[in-house]
This record gives sequence, structure tokens and C-alpha cells, in this order.
Amino acid sequence: MDGIPSAGSSASRFDNTLGGTRIDNSLKYTSATMSGFKVNAMVGLGEVAGSNSAGQYLSLGAGYNAGPISAGLGYQIRKCVAASGCTATQDDDKLFAIGGGYNFGPAKLAAVYTTEKNAKNVKGNDANVVHVMVQVPMGPWFLSAGYQQLNDKTLLNQDVKQYNLSALYSLSKRTTLYGAFSQQKVDNGGKAGMALTTSSNSKQSIYAAGIRHTF
Repeated sequence: MDGIPSAGSSASRFDNTLGGTRIDNSLKYTSATMSGFKVNAMVGLGEVAGSNSAGQYLSLGAGYNAGPISAGLGYQIRKCVAASGCTATQDDDKLFAIGGGYNFGPAKLAAVYTTEKNAKNVKGNDANVVHVMVQVPMGPWFLSAGYQQLNDKTLLNQDVKQYNLSALYSLSKRTTLYGAFSQQKVDNGGKAGMALTTSSNSKQSIYAAGIRHTF
């Protein structure tokens, strides 16, 4: 379970917190896999009147998956949304990500590193994120644990640390029980925020449990 920062949280000032962003009106190309390698490219149409580039997303990525090894990297640019371009306090949002994993059999280890400059087109709004994770399948059980750390490079210096634990138990091919726990702490007076809820202070914990059935 990766906590997705909500609108009021300190981490929500950035887009490289592994939450993902939906990009509408986009065109994407994914190549065939050749010897474990594939590439993809995407253009998100800004559709801003009076400008062909305002609000555009441009991204390029490459991945490798063969045997126990998986790896990938990607680069994305988001243009300022005004037809007149970026203002004095804005700049293009630039995001780079690289990661990989290795499946040892009894467990899989993975790590992802991202760096973002001018997040959400705010000049100087920079941050790095490191995420490490281990996954352990045990018969009907699937256990995972992860740790995320965001290095806020702005003057606010509101670094974020988060732990994630989850367990799934398969009752059948279609029905799974699950439980999860996440805890987040933010430095220097920042507000914690995961899923759809923002904390009133720098700490937040979330517990979740349920049953999932696919039809």
C-alpha cells in the first residue's frame, strides 16, 4: 500500500511521490518486447486555446524484464498551462525516474528513485524520492513491506518518511482477504497526508482491511 498524498499534505506539492497522475487526451506508443527490452513514448495534448504546447505532457521511457531482473527509467516534462507560457515564478515541470528489482524466489526486492524539478510548474519546487520494497509470497499469503523518503529541497525542508505494510490471503482464485498499515511523518511542521485524508499535524497512520472479489 503506497500512501498517495492528498491535496492538503506537504508531499502533495510534488508529483514524484509514486501516487501516479492521470493524463487525459494523450497519445501513447509502446514497442514490442525485444530480448526483454521495450520502449514507450507519450504526448498529452494540452488543448489550450492559442497555444500548441501549453499544458502538454511529453514523456519517454524504457524497460527491461527477463528472468529475475526487471528495470526501467523514464523522463517526463509538463509544460506551463498558460497560453502565454511560464511566468517569472514558473518553469517546466521535469521528472526523471529510475528503478529496478530482483526476484530471488522466496522474496523480491525492488527500489525506485525519482527526482523532480519545478514540481507542478512552480519554479524551485524540487524534491527527490527513494522507495524500497520487499515482497514475499508464502503459499496463499502475499506479504509486502516498503519504505519511502521524500527529500524536500525547497526552503521549507519538509522531508517526508513513510512505512507501508500489507498482507493478502487468497481464499480462492477470485477472492482475497487483505490488510494494510501505513505511517507517515513530516519534518519542520509540515502536514502528513495519505489516501484521501490530510492530518492536522505532522503524523498520520492508516489501517485498512477488507475482502476483494473479482467477477
